[in-house]
Amino acid sequence: MLLLLVVMTGIAPISLYMLVPALPELARTFDADISIAQMTVSLYMVGLAFSQLIMGPLSDRFGRRPVLLAGLGLMVVAGIGSSFAETLPQLIAARFFQALGGATAWSSPS
Repeated sequence: MLLLLVVMTGIAPISLYMLVPALPELARTFDADISIAQMTVSLYMVGLAFSQLIMGPLSDRFGRRPVLLAGLGLMVVAGIGSSFAETLPQLIAARFFQALGGATAWSSPS
């Protein structure tokens, strides 16, 4: 049980920090400026912050488990979407939704 809690808590920050070293290659792959590629990180952090404001009250109302499962499901679907992104704006949007789902483990009350 403890291992599951550690993984759920660490999944959002890990998915944020794993992308940072690849930003120059990401910009080259999509033939975009590095500042546009950095939006994947910036909007991910915005998504984390916004999600915590929403998911906490939702977990109070509906319970921790349904909100956590929905959030982690959203993170998985958005992660799959980001792996199939063909343009940088699609990747940025998918990363935003990934952050929305990933923050559920942080915002669920203990």
